[in-house]
Amino acid sequence: MRTILDFPKPLARTDDLRQRDERLQAMKALVGQLAHSFNNSLAPLAGYLTLLWDEVPTGTPGEQYLRKVESSMHRSESYITTILQATHPEREFMPKPTDLTS
Repeated sequence: MRTILDFPKPLARTDDLRQRDERLQAMKALVGQLAHSFNNSLAPLAGYLTLLWDEVPTGTPGEQYLRKVESSMHRSESYITTILQATHPEREFMPKPTDLTS
């Protein structure tokens, strides 16, 4: 037969859950910050890649290398988007084109 002393204390369980939630929120924030920093590092690479496309002739080995770099960069962008959507599901992370000529 169980007595009231056999059951866990609700306050201790609540405190454990609160601490766990705080740790998860801190991890979520850290992962989101890392993804943003990594994304900021990729932005200049994307710009330079665009400039290189104008300089490399079609059908050369350089074109093949640029395609590999571009493919890798798109995969990285996809990973970052996935991480950001997981850490901030309430936000939309879709790039919006900006007209720089106006």
